[in-house]
Amino acid sequence: LVRDPLFKLRISGCPLGWLSARAPAHRGGYQGARCLAMRIEVRNLSGREVASLDADLAWTKHEVCSGIPHICEMHAAWVRLLHGTAELAGDATLGSLQVSEGSHLLLVLTCPGLVATGSKDAVVKLWSVDSGACLLDLEGHDATITSVEFSSDAAAVATASADHKAMVWDVSSGECLHVFRGHEAPLVSAIFSPGGTQLLTASWDATAMLWELQSGTCLHIFADHDIVVLSAVFSSDGSLILTASGDRTAKIWEESTGNCTCTFDCNSDALRSALFAPDDRRVLTASSGGTAKMWDSATGECLFVLEGHTYGISSAIFS
Repeated sequence: LVRDPLFKLRISGCPLGWLSARAPAHRGGYQGARCLAMRIEVRNLSGREVASLDADLAWTKHEVCSGIPHICEMHAAWVRLLHGTAELAGDATLGSLQVSEGSHLLLVLTCPGLVATGSKDAVVKLWSVDSGACLLDLEGHDATITSVEFSSDAAAVATASADHKAMVWDVSSGECLHVFRGHEAPLVSAIFSPGGTQLLTASWDATAMLWELQSGTCLHIFADHDIVVLSAVFSSDGSLILTASGDRTAKIWEESTGNCTCTFDCNSDALRSALFAPDDRRVLTASSGGTAKMWDSATGECLFVLEGHTYGISSAIFS
């Protein structure tokens, strides 16, 4: 088939449907010749299709990115396109990378490319760090957004809401990949596991829940707290889970079994957060009573108390 100078570009999932655009100038070894059209796909790290393009062999990274919704507004340095192990960058063309009909390119977004915000309006917005432009509105929650977090590869974002749900979204397309239902009260947070295969949620229903990301299946319910779970985090290797509650306790749970292995009793002070040290050997808790405490994560022994604040401690973190 001979390429017409006015070609059609189809973006999968694009509400505008078919768009018209001028064919890019031919480059390199293809100058002076009319290139054959070929259909290629652009996929993200999860394997999902981001765009389906009628492309020319002479296209460079610029032309490909121009056809991907929302990506065209990002700084070029934060967007990588790979065909196998070869990268479409600089003056490289689809032809020089031996891209052919039916090929797919891998889209990789590198940080810092995006900012995610959540609001009382139940909407999550993705913004370009480079331009400040709003790239996507993620709509699907029915109440206040209580937390947002990117996956380690920045390909997905997890959201928690007062509507009792957590959701995971594809950053490139804005598509909702999974909805996690099971909590009976507003959620406090939703975070990815270190390996990116699980989601951990905390809720006002006094539980934390561990989910398999791919299937949306609930693996464990951590239900030994009496009131709201205000914090739930993973150890560095993802094998342990640490929860903190307004019932004045923090607890360590095994990821594999869901069993509670250690309880830290803070007596009269409701806990606001708890986290592991970088080596997972210690736990740091912050309380409404104005103290932070350091604990041995294996024995549950309180090693020392950090005192001196007049009011409750809202945040505590390791270097």
